[in-house]
Amino acid sequence: MITPESRALYDSTVAILHQFGWTESQASVIRLAGEMTESEFDTLTGEELFTRMAATSPEVHNLSTSVESVSYPDTSTGVVVMRTDEGLQEIVARRTGGVWLIDLTSLTPPLQEGE
Repeated sequence: MITPESRALYDSTVAILHQFGWTESQASVIRLAGEMTESEFDTLTGEELFTRMAATSPEVHNLSTSVESVSYPDTSTGVVVMRTDEGLQEIVARRTGGVWLIDLTSLTPPLQEGE
């Protein structure tokens, strides 16, 4: 679902959380990814962190009604503009190996209306 570069970001985030350990990371992990046990944390991967974060996001549940526009700057890049509670959010998709994957490496905070 996400590009290899995006997956690497989530993998490095999980590596840092594991380095701090469950006691230090518990509050942050739960805020990011929802409730989990220490044993689930111990086996947490970047892919699972992304999946859990997406599952707990209210915006993900309203994706079909949140798409404002889609453009294709070139044949391997798509830009999806989503309407969120915080404003318009651009999400880049890249065609990789014949499939479209989400590229979160350039994700920025939503634009407020009129920006």
